[in-house]
Formats: sequence, C-alpha cells, structure tokens
Amino acid sequence: FLVNGTRVNVPSYHVSSGDKISLRKASQTKTMFANSKTRMKSQAKWLEVDPDNFEIKVIGAPLAPESDQAVVLGSVIEFYNRA
Repeated sequence: FLVNGTRVNVPSYHVSSGDKISLRKASQTKTMFANSKTRMKSQAKWLEVDPDNFEIKVIGAPLAPESDQAVVLGSVIEFYNRA
C-alpha cells in the first residue's frame, strides 16, 4: 500500500486526517484485488472512498460508538495504567 505516495508495509501504521491510502499500480492487477472496486464501500463516516482510483482518504477520526456498555471504558484504562 501507499500512504501519501510512500510505500508502507507496516500493518499498524498510524494515519492522520488528510492522509491518502492507495493501492500500488503493480498490485491493482493481482487476483487478490480483482473485484476490489465493487467491494470498496465505506461504512465509516471518517473515510472517503474512491474505488476507481483504488484510494481511500482519511477525512476525520473514528468515534467511539454510543451504546449501553456493561463496562466503563475509563475504569478499564485506569486499571491497566497502574504500574
């Protein structure tokens, strides 16, 4: 994959708002990505998808879903931050 035109092969690479993630030209013809144009649909409001150019642009940040959680997330983080 390319991030802002630079090759990246780190799965945990941190992207920011405004970054453009694209598929390398050589990879676009591989069988693994053969039907990716039809599968490239974003359910996330913070991603802008361009299936014709094999590109995704980060336009925001993901938000934590608002739901009835059985666990208070702040308490879990506080617990694991103890040394």
